[in-house]
Amino acid sequence: TYAAMQAALSRLLDDLSPEAIAKKIPPASFSSRKSQAWDALVATWRTMEDKHENGMLDVFLAYFAEAYAKADKQK
Repeated sequence: TYAAMQAALSRLLDDLSPEAIAKKIPPASFSSRKSQAWDALVATWRTMEDKHENGMLDVFLAYFAEAYAKADKQK
């Protein structure tokens, strides 16, 4: 359903949000922090996609399946 797709995409974007990435890096100077944030984003992305044969598409589909099942239970 549309609601499950929204929930899955929202979850995926939350996982990759600047705030989520910032929580993974230590405080530092702005330029150093910016570089660390990029490195953390790349590491997060790769960790997520390496677990799945089709990369981020499979991550999204897994999130969608969970959201769909949850929405179906609430009916």
